[in-house]
Amino acid sequence: KNQVPEDFFPYLDIVFSAFGADRLMIGSDWPVCRLAGEYGEVTGIVKDYITEMDHPIRKAILGKNCIDFYNLR
Repeated sequence: KNQVPEDFFPYLDIVFSAFGADRLMIGSDWPVCRLAGEYGEVTGIVKDYITEMDHPIRKAILGKNCIDFYNLR
Protein backbone atom coordinates (compact mmCIF):
# COMPACT_ATOMS: atom_id res chain seq x y z
CA LYS A 1 0.00 0.00 0.00
CA ASN A 2 1.28 3.43 -0.88
CA GLN A 3 1.14 5.86 1.99
CA VAL A 4 -0.98 8.99 1.78
CA PRO A 5 -0.56 12.16 3.86
CA GLU A 6 -3.44 11.17 6.12
CA ASP A 7 -1.46 8.10 7.23
CA PHE A 8 0.89 10.47 9.07
CA PHE A 9 -1.77 12.60 10.74
CA PRO A 10 -2.05 10.49 13.93
CA TYR A 11 1.68 10.97 14.47
CA LEU A 12 1.41 14.69 13.81
CA ASP A 13 -1.46 14.81 16.34
CA ILE A 14 0.94 13.46 18.95
CA VAL A 15 3.70 15.92 18.00
CA PHE A 16 1.33 18.90 18.15
CA SER A 17 -0.07 17.73 21.46
CA ALA A 18 3.38 17.20 22.98
CA PHE A 19 5.10 20.36 21.77
CA GLY A 20 2.46 22.85 20.63
CA ALA A 21 2.49 24.82 17.40
CA ASP A 22 4.78 27.51 18.83
CA ARG A 23 7.63 24.98 19.14
CA LEU A 24 7.32 23.29 15.72
CA MET A 25 8.82 24.11 12.34
CA ILE A 26 8.58 22.37 9.01
CA GLY A 27 11.60 20.40 7.86
CA SER A 28 12.71 17.23 6.19
CA ASP A 29 15.59 14.82 6.08
CA TRP A 30 16.24 15.64 2.43
CA PRO A 31 17.81 13.98 0.48
CA VAL A 32 17.05 10.82 2.48
CA CYS A 33 13.32 11.52 2.21
CA ARG A 34 13.64 10.95 -1.54
CA LEU A 35 13.52 7.24 -0.76
CA ALA A 36 9.83 7.77 0.01
CA GLY A 37 9.00 10.83 -2.08
CA GLU A 38 10.23 14.11 -3.45
CA TYR A 39 10.82 17.10 -1.17
CA GLY A 40 7.50 18.73 -2.08
CA GLU A 41 5.59 15.54 -1.35
CA VAL A 42 7.27 15.10 2.03
CA THR A 43 6.76 18.69 3.16
CA GLY A 44 3.27 18.52 1.69
CA ILE A 45 2.32 16.09 4.44
CA VAL A 46 2.70 18.84 7.04
CA LYS A 47 1.13 21.44 4.76
CA ASP A 48 -1.90 19.18 4.27
CA TYR A 49 -2.13 18.60 8.02
CA ILE A 50 -2.11 22.30 8.93
CA THR A 51 -4.30 23.51 6.06
CA GLU A 52 -7.37 24.02 8.29
CA MET A 53 -5.45 25.71 11.12
CA ASP A 54 -5.51 29.45 11.70
CA HIS A 55 -3.21 31.54 9.52
CA PRO A 56 -0.87 32.56 12.41
CA ILE A 57 -0.28 28.88 13.25
CA ARG A 58 0.44 27.97 9.62
CA LYS A 59 2.75 30.99 9.29
CA ALA A 60 4.63 29.99 12.45
CA ILE A 61 5.16 26.38 11.41
CA LEU A 62 6.10 27.25 7.83
CA GLY A 63 8.75 29.81 8.78
CA LYS A 64 8.17 32.21 11.66
CA ASN A 65 9.19 29.75 14.39
CA CYS A 66 12.43 29.09 12.53
CA ILE A 67 13.10 32.81 12.07
CA ASP A 68 12.46 33.44 15.77
CA PHE A 69 14.46 30.44 17.04
CA TYR A 70 17.53 31.15 14.91
CA ASN A 71 17.18 34.93 15.35
CA LEU A 72 17.18 35.49 11.58
CA ARG A 73 15.70 38.99 11.61
